[in-house]
Amino acid sequence: MKFNKKISLERCLISSALINGDDHLSYEVANGLDESLFSGRRIGIVRLINAKRAANMPYAAIMQVLKAQAQEDRMLYEEMCDIFITGALWDDEAFRHVKRELVSEIKMQNACKRLAV
Repeated sequence: MKFNKKISLERCLISSALINGDDHLSYEVANGLDESLFSGRRIGIVRLINAKRAANMPYAAIMQVLKAQAQEDRMLYEEMCDIFITGALWDDEAFRHVKRELVSEIKMQNACKRLAV
């Protein structure tokens, strides 16, 4: 259950950045997303986003690049569908809250892993 929550939080942050990164969340995502918060296929998406942001590409254009790449890559297509189904946050306070919640989930998972060993 916790794993699914973490994935949902990751998808929410990516969706929010892509949809509102140029407007409502511009301060929060101006330099891209923190790669350490993401896992699985989403980390590759975040790396692409950050590379494009480093080249000063706006989030709207990055979303178009991802859509074009998703047409050729079935796994990316499925993940992007899941990301956009998750929905986007419309203000920076909500974005920070979800980010804090994701950090808490990561810490909890890491603690559980240490206890399991």
